[in-house]
Amino acid sequence: MLMHVGAGSSKYGVGIVFIHAHGNVVEATVMVFQGVVSVEIVEAKTIFEGFAMAVRLGQLPLCIESDALGVVNLCNKVGSSNGDRNNIIHDIVLLLHSFCDPDT
Repeated sequence: MLMHVGAGSSKYGVGIVFIHAHGNVVEATVMVFQGVVSVEIVEAKTIFEGFAMAVRLGQLPLCIESDALGVVNLCNKVGSSNGDRNNIIHDIVLLLHSFCDPDT
C-alpha cells in the first residue's frame, strides 16, 4: 500500500494505492478529511483506513509504505502519544493484532 497526504487550510486529501507484488495496481482510492488539526492525525487515519481497506479486499499480508515515521514508530510502540492521535494508533494496533499469529 502506498499513501500520499496533501494538506490544505481546513481539509486534507489523501490517496491510497494497493500494488500487487508484481507491480500491478489492485485498487486505488482518494479520501478527503475535513477539519482535521494535524498532518500526523491524517497520516494515522490514512494508515488505518488503508489497512481496513486491505482487509476488505483480502490483500493480506500487507506492507505499508509511508513517510509518516512518527505514526509508524507509534504503531511499533516506539515513542508515546496522546489525545486523538493515540485513539487512532490504538485502533491501528488492534486491527494489526487481529491478523497476527499469536505464536510469533
